[in-house]
Amino acid sequence: DVSTLSEFNVSGSRQIETKEELYNCRHSSLRTTVVRVFGLLKARFPILKNHVSYPISTQVKVVQATCVLRHFIINHNPNAEQFSSDDINDSEVSDIINDDESTEQT
Repeated sequence: DVSTLSEFNVSGSRQIETKEELYNCRHSSLRTTVVRVFGLLKARFPILKNHVSYPISTQVKVVQATCVLRHFIINHNPNAEQFSSDDINDSEVSDIINDDESTEQT
């Protein structure tokens, strides 16, 4: 039921009343998560920070490779440095969002 969900699950926050508000809330949450993950990957794999003109298919493969490498490291070296939630802060997330939006407009 849409009316029972509160925005961002914060006590005392406004109740979500429509399906559109629920969609927007979930979309925002997902986008923040994706941006945070890319921020963490960029911190670990500097190749993702560079603005290079690889073909889109190559860019997709680079991102996939960094994800595979990250999982390989975690699975084969339990003592490997783990990403902490403090590795990227909210201002860095905002910078990444703004950078992504300006890239989309060009």
